[in-house]
Amino acid sequence: MTTQQQPVQLTNEEKAKVFAMYMGAEVSNIYNNKNGTVSGAYLPCTVGVKYNTLWYLDVSECQLLLTPLSAITDEDAVEVWHLDNSGEPDDTYTVEFVKHWIENDLLSWDHYEYLKSKFYAVPIFFAPYHPANGKTAIELGIAREKTN
Repeated sequence: MTTQQQPVQLTNEEKAKVFAMYMGAEVSNIYNNKNGTVSGAYLPCTVGVKYNTLWYLDVSECQLLLTPLSAITDEDAVEVWHLDNSGEPDDTYTVEFVKHWIENDLLSWDHYEYLKSKFYAVPIFFAPYHPANGKTAIELGIAREKTN
C-alpha cells in the first residue's frame, strides 16, 4: 500500500515570513490580478502591497511572482560565478555548469542571498525537521512563476 504525501500547510505567520524574504518583489492580488510590490510583511498574516497607494492584504489574498531557478539568465549565472571567482568565465560550459549547480541546490549563503535579491524562487528553510524545508515558494503555493 502506498501512502500519498499530504501537501505542506504553512501557518499564516510562516507565509508572512516568506513574503518578508522577498521585499520589493512583484505580487499579485488573487481576486483582481492587480500587481504591486511587497513593501512590508506584518505578523501574523498581513502583507503591505504597494500599488498607487499602500494596501494591506491577508497573505491568503496574494501570491508572489518569482522566477524559478531553472529559468536563471546567463547574466545572473555569471554574477553567481563572480561571487566565488575573479575574471570572466572562460566559455559557455562554465555558465552551463553554474546553472546546473544552481538548479541542484548547491548554493552558498552568498549565492542564495543574491538569487533571492533577484526574485528567484530559492529553497526555503523554516526550522529543523519542518516538512516545507527545501521547497520553494512556488512549490508551496505562496508564489507563482513570473512570466515576462
